[in-house]
Amino acid sequence: MNRFRIFSMLLLLVLAISVKAQISGVVIDAQSGDTILYPSASYKDHQVAVSGNAYGEYTIARHNGWKLVFSAVGYKSKTIVVNANTPSKLDVKLSPDTRMLSEFVVKKKRNRYSRKDNPAVELMRRVIAAKKRTNLQNHDYYQYTKYQKLTTALNDISGADIDSGFIGKHKWMLDQVEMCPYNNKLILPLIVDETVSQHIFRKNPRTEKDIIQGENSQGISQLIQTGDIITVATKDVFTDVDIYDDQVRLLQYPFTSPIGKDAIAFYRYYIQDTVYV
Repeated sequence: MNRFRIFSMLLLLVLAISVKAQISGVVIDAQSGDTILYPSASYKDHQVAVSGNAYGEYTIARHNGWKLVFSAVGYKSKTIVVNANTPSKLDVKLSPDTRMLSEFVVKKKRNRYSRKDNPAVELMRRVIAAKKRTNLQNHDYYQYTKYQKLTTALNDISGADIDSGFIGKHKWMLDQVEMCPYNNKLILPLIVDETVSQHIFRKNPRTEKDIIQGENSQGISQLIQTGDIITVATKDVFTDVDIYDDQVRLLQYPFTSPIGKDAIAFYRYYIQDTVYV
């Protein structure tokens, strides 16, 4: 019984010494007080180092007389000399490193365009080959809500135009002049036509229709008789584009669709950036 007690006391003593022979704590941002993710704690000039966790917590063996260095990406390192007075629970604050890295740009020399062994072309071949599978019209039914806004305006209106020009001679137009949100220049909207519609498609028997749910028209087209003519003509120019067709119409001119059957021979394709999903 006495031997068992002595063994237990020795075991507790060893455990107490082993626990005391460690230093642990949390690494904190000195400015915000937030914990720093995955900090590093290492002894300088010794092959002893640990990495903290996502909560900034670390635990490392105690070595009195050694220099313990705390570091993290974006922060200034801090060195502490471990001695007998160093507590076992040691929280460390690191100051952010405000130094900015200079920009480093790597550019590849653009060679002569080639369709052979071109990853952009191979990618587009796969897109074109998948047209039959991804086209919405392969479904028996589908519907969607479409919002369309069409604006036609006279831009770059100057103060002289307002004072003595055509607008100045027709004072009622002054109420229609507004500032363009894109370039902060004065414009005179001729047409602001908004439409919300529901598009419905059925494959067999084939039926396709647009149900107008709401319309709103503003501008001087409401004040002059030719406004409707301008609206109809503008809508005829800016028609819907379906890139699944081999030929599309832009501003009443035919173009090869970017995923049309002849697109590989018509366009030049380049990969600017990629993301893997």
